[in-house]
Amino acid sequence: MKDNNTRLRVWKEARDLVYNVINCSKPVVAAGDHAAIVWPLLVGMAKAKYYLPGEEADKLGLISQCVDDDTVYESALAVAKRLAKGSPSALRFTKYSLNNWLRMAGPIFDTSTALEFLGFTTPDAEEGLASLREKRAPQFPKYSPL
Repeated sequence: MKDNNTRLRVWKEARDLVYNVINCSKPVVAAGDHAAIVWPLLVGMAKAKYYLPGEEADKLGLISQCVDDDTVYESALAVAKRLAKGSPSALRFTKYSLNNWLRMAGPIFDTSTALEFLGFTTPDAEEGLASLREKRAPQFPKYSPL
């Protein structure tokens, strides 16, 4: 929270990760413990559950969305296997076309991540972290100048 250079480096790494996946000519599938994402399909699939990743993120005042559902995981892998059997050119054309929607959202994404990292510099983030360490409810101020 206090190291400006680390915050800026991690913010750039987060942006680079997303833009590199968008600009990759092939679909990218990420799968782990009961969660999967097929870019650019971004989990618009059956019974996805969106939630904040635990009380800790909520207490810190940070917002993050995760998807964790066996149906989504299996569906994403099935889609990836089906896509792998298709025309490589058609697949890449489709990915490029769909990713233009994500490219248009680039300024929103950049602003969102910048504000998230700016949030790490606030007294709210310090109070949130202290409350986690002290195992107590956070005492955020009732006023915000925004």
